Amino acid sequence: MIMDIQAEKLNLIDWLAQVNSTAIVNQIKTIRDKEDVWWDGLTDEQKEDLEAGLTDLDSGKKKELNKVLSKYK
Repeated sequence: MIMDIQAEKLNLIDWLAQVNSTAIVNQIKTIRDKEDVWWDGLTDEQKEDLEAGLTDLDSGKKKELNKVLSKYK
């Protein structure tokens, strides 16, 4: 499945509009401000989890956000 970056960005905008967590908004701002630098701050396990999640999304598999976030709280 080829990802349509414009559609993905719109999905993220819609999701972000629903977020009520200051912590999540601050994390996104940090990513925006540092762009690729954020990746260097992740553990190997976090990087593997993100890569696996992207692979799952590309193959049509989705997980509930709360389940994903609960792993990293």
